[in-house]
Order: sequence, then structure tokens, then C-alpha cells
Amino acid sequence: MDDSDSESETATVLPRDSDANPGDSGDITHSTGKMHPAEGDPEELAVRLREGREKWSNLSFEELLVGYRAVIWPRLATEGYDPETTVPTRQWLVDQGHRNLEYALREYHDTTLRRFCTEHVGVDPDAADDRAEWPTENDATRERLNAWLAEKRDRSESIESENTVRTLYSRLKTYVEIYVDEWGDDLLAAVQDENQRRDANDMVETVYDQLQDRLETTQTRHKYHRTISSWYEYLVNTGRAAFNPVDGLANRYGWTSADSKETTAPSDEQMRELARATETLEERLLLVALGAWGLRRGEVAALHRRQFTLDPADAPGPYIEFGQRKNGPGTVALLYGDDVVRERLAAVTEEWTDYTSGYLFPSTRSESGHISGTTVYNRFQTVAKRADVEIDGSTITPKYCRRYWYNAYTAVMNDADEWLDEVAAAQGSASVDVLKQNYLEADTLREIRRDSMREQLATVFSTY
Repeated sequence: MDDSDSESETATVLPRDSDANPGDSGDITHSTGKMHPAEGDPEELAVRLREGREKWSNLSFEELLVGYRAVIWPRLATEGYDPETTVPTRQWLVDQGHRNLEYALREYHDTTLRRFCTEHVGVDPDAADDRAEWPTENDATRERLNAWLAEKRDRSESIESENTVRTLYSRLKTYVEIYVDEWGDDLLAAVQDENQRRDANDMVETVYDQLQDRLETTQTRHKYHRTISSWYEYLVNTGRAAFNPVDGLANRYGWTSADSKETTAPSDEQMRELARATETLEERLLLVALGAWGLRRGEVAALHRRQFTLDPADAPGPYIEFGQRKNGPGTVALLYGDDVVRERLAAVTEEWTDYTSGYLFPSTRSESGHISGTTVYNRFQTVAKRADVEIDGSTITPKYCRRYWYNAYTAVMNDADEWLDEVAAAQGSASVDVLKQNYLEADTLREIRRDSMREQLATVFSTY
């Protein structure tokens, strides 16, 4: 698998039942001028592409269509993408070992992967907007919500545009849900006349009061406000509203970007946003290793299967073993995520060569056989930007995940001590220390804390 983390374009998915004719356009070069050993045999072509015995750049245009249907389509569907609307990234193709497809289309057929699919296959990414579910029965409101989403997608040049739109949709859907519960299905009626401004402001303030309670951090509240305000500004700019009722509310509620610099470690909600933003098994493992295990990025990059003991006979649970480790134990308990490791080991086995065998993040371009710490940083940044998670005004970096782990474990220890305080009081003991020294074995106390940490990590990372 390629170790590159360069910026990528988007791609789309070939539907099974497409009637598109790939030869209709005169803008596409339909031949590379090369030999096509698999031409006429779709099954053999698919096998050769999957096994890496055939390069996409060796195929004719027609073979590219057949190969995409036989190889890329089922892989995307397996990972839960909607094949008629999903737009995978170049990184996804790299992760699956098919980066050469994009190169073949660009170099030999003078087109991009997006154009190949939308113009010759018939994929309609905008259809995802029409399928968006909103908690309102008002047709005019739904129409404006979907139109805003479509505009956001069309005008975004980011390789993560699809995921950005999903995040915006999730935020605005939460706002709509609260508004509808309080004031009914029509979100447009209250902003049609400037004379209604005071009433409209009172209405949206009741929604913001609930968002204040529901959202954990100022930073998250600020992001929700920006999304909500963007929708109302869209209404104003398109003549569907006379004013923006949430204008100025961020300052009144203290949801400003300057005030979002309130912690040097991510909150639980920020870590959940990161978890929800992961798209591939590799990204999920990378985030779990950084945040749920507290590993450094260099340790993540070099993870090898021999370090993992997933079914120990001599330990209370699975663990990772390190030969030497800076400022930390040589063994790290896997309180969460052993299932992700098992999945990754099963998937990555197909990518291994004699050179890279055993690494969970292999690379054929690196002398070590695995990716570098810099690559871990770059791939994490891709997820963080997709999730729009920032600390102190900047996109979160891997080191903050390690800080999160330490903060979470410290909080768990404090909670455990509070619980022991109650036990000590119930038994008439003078202090927790007496209880620990005289009645609790060290293993029991350790297991209490580990159980609490295991539960904490599950509430944060089990959100894929």
C-alpha cells in the first residue's frame, strides 16, 4: 500500500444497473495502445486486478468500466457506502491498493475519476441530498434544507466534501429537531417579515438554550451556531427570509471561537466527532491506537502483529508489548479495540509482502516496511479536518489524543476513589487508604479502575 498522504480528488461509484454507454463521449481516449490480456473475460480481469497481477493503466476504457464494476463497487458496498451516491477519496483507493486507477484515467483517457463516473457511468452524488431525512413535515422547509446542502456540496472543492456535508447535515438536523418540538414544522414562516424579528429571536433562543445544555463544549456550540447561521444566511441571500434570527447569538451566549480555547485536551464529544469521521478500518485503528491506547504516533506507525497478545492465558485481558518505551510501561492493556485489531489483521494480510509482513500499517516505499510517524500525523490530520475538531484555534494533532487518554484515566481513578469513599463510609472505615490496605487486593483495585476505563472508552469510540 502507498505511503503517500498527498491531497486527493473525489471519486464516485459505479451502480450495478447503470445503462450508461461508456463510448458516447468523444472527449475520452478509449485505448492506451497497450496489450489487454484480460479483455473479454470480466471474471479473469477482476481476479487479476484484486491480486495485483493487472494494472489499471494497462486497460482499455471499456475494461476500466468492467473492472470498476467487479472490483471497486463491491468493496465500497462492503464498507457501507451508498454505491449510487458515495464519493470515495484518493486515500480510500490508496488504502485498497487501487491508486493506479486514477492515474490510468488521467494519463491515458484524459479524464478524472469523478467525471468518469458521473458522465459515463451515471452516478448522481446530489441524490444523497434528496434522501436526507429531516424531522419536519413542512415541504417548503425540507426543500430549503436540501437546497442548502446541495449548494454546500457543489461549492466545496475539498476532498472531504461529502463528509463535511454529512457533518453539517447532522448539526442542522439537531437544530431542526429541537425547533420543531418547540414551535412546529415550519421554520420559514417566522423569518418572512422584518416585523417578526423580535418573536423569531425569542423562538430561536429557546432552541439555543437547549443546545447550550446538550452540547458539551463552547467549541462545539460555536460550530453548531456557524452551521445554523449559514442556513439562515442562505435563506436571506436567496430571498426566502427577511433576516437571520440567530445573528449575534453566538456573542450573547458566549459561543465565540476565542472562548473555545478552554482546554488543552479533547473532550469526550470531540473524540466522538473524530470517531464518527473515520471512513476506513485503517483510520479507525489509527484513532483507537492514539486515543484509546494512548500511544505515540511513532509507536502506532510501527505496530506489528507479534506485539499483540489478544487471547492471553496469563493476563486478565489482551495487551500490546513493547521492547523499550519512553516514559511508559513496556506492556499496554487493550481495554478497548481488540476487535478492531483482529479486523485489521484479517484485512491487511492480503497486503503483506516478504518485506512488509506483519505490520498493521505496511508500506512498500519505506525501508522499515511500515509507514512513518509523519504519515500517522498526516492521516490523523485528514480525519481531524474531516471532523472539524480544533483546539486553540488549530486542527487537533495526535498528541492531543494521548493527553485525552491521560485525562480520561485520571478521571476514572478519581471516580473509583469516590466510589471507594462511599464504601469506606458505609463500613465505618476511617479512610479509603484503610480500605485499600486492609481489604482490597491490588489486582481487585486495578480491575475496578480498568473496568471503569473500558466503559469510558466504549462510550467514546463505539460511534463508528
